[in-house]
Amino acid sequence: MLRNIAIGTIVILFLTGFFFIDRNNANPYREIAETVDAQTIGEIKRHHLAATFVAANGERNKLSQHFSEDLTDEELQQFLTIQTTEDPIVITENDQGVTLAWSNTLVEYEKVENLWTIITITEVDD
Repeated sequence: MLRNIAIGTIVILFLTGFFFIDRNNANPYREIAETVDAQTIGEIKRHHLAATFVAANGERNKLSQHFSEDLTDEELQQFLTIQTTEDPIVITENDQGVTLAWSNTLVEYEKVENLWTIITITEVDD
């Protein structure tokens, strides 16, 4: 009887993955480093297009949802000239955000509560 309980316990532990727990992967509270993939680029592009719509229509009360408070009017006007017909190129990425190149304009995005907020806009010379 005791032998059957021991075998049953081992089988249950095996089936639940107890023996396969890896200390580095088993911690559900660890930070996961996300890389910028095609899905993330699509998500950023959707937020970018929404920000373009809000900025073009002059809805000042909704700008804070898409843009940093530090963004100047000059940067906002420069933002409106960005051509989004082609996919951007990832320049830098870190755990706080990502910088994308839209032809000759660099846009830095930061993810804040599931929204990609535009932090800086910089025009670069070719």
